Amino acid sequence: MPLLNYREQRCEAHTKAQQKLRNAIKYNYNKLKKLMPSCQQTTQVGTYMSIHLDSYASEHSEYELNKAIILQHANAHIQNLQHLKHLKEGERSTLRKEKRTLQIMQANYDKIIKAH
Repeated sequence: MPLLNYREQRCEAHTKAQQKLRNAIKYNYNKLKKLMPSCQQTTQVGTYMSIHLDSYASEHSEYELNKAIILQHANAHIQNLQHLKHLKEGERSTLRKEKRTLQIMQANYDKIIKAH
């Protein structure tokens, strides 16, 4: 009898741990979904976000995005942010070069003015 009770307790503890894990995953997927602009739900049939959803979405007026689609959106969003970061870094580099050029020009003009 004590062995069965121990097994039941272990089984119950495992079940509770698994449920806690599932709840944590669900909670964090929902947080991730809220962070992704393209994961915002819509109630209009046929409305697509920046990434086209599967045919299920186009056939139902209200739908729940599954975890795979949420991850696809998150991946696409992160890639987009990385691309934007790269573009901004290029712009920043260009602006730094322009600033340095203008500083040199200003220094040269200052020398010309002092010389006259």
